[in-house]
Amino acid sequence: MNNVEIKKMYDADQGARLNAPRFDDPGFEKYARNLFKEDKVRHKRAKEIIEEESDLDGEDYYHLAMLFQHSDLEIHNAVKYAKKSMDMGYENAKWLYAAAVDRQLTFKGKKQKYGTQFKILKDGTIEPLPMRDDISDEERGRYNVPPIEQKIEELKKKYIKD
Repeated sequence: MNNVEIKKMYDADQGARLNAPRFDDPGFEKYARNLFKEDKVRHKRAKEIIEEESDLDGEDYYHLAMLFQHSDLEIHNAVKYAKKSMDMGYENAKWLYAAAVDRQLTFKGKKQKYGTQFKILKDGTIEPLPMRDDISDEERGRYNVPPIEQKIEELKKKYIKD
């Protein structure tokens, strides 16, 4: 069906993160507080839409999953809707499912499975959060997750000042 309101919320969510200040930027804390408030409003409306709509498609569920991926308290919904989207054949949902699973595991103090969650140390070093060692790059690739070293390089370019 491609729900227009869900897409608008998704676009706002992504747009708010597009030009985010770096973690070491003095304005980052204010940015994060405002973003948290905006996310809370989007999550509330997303839940209402889910209750009201019965004809959502894989892309809609992907957009919903991404909204909930950006919430510490709603990460279970990100896993649920990314899985539903993936099961409906929406290819982009594979990475999001892996990221949501990893985020949920790390919130529970467990090792991540796919290697999508990282931390940036004060010295600029980027390293994955603790992860299982029984998952291969091939398995990660099935979920469109790049090899760890490749992802570290991508994150350095995005978040670390030269």
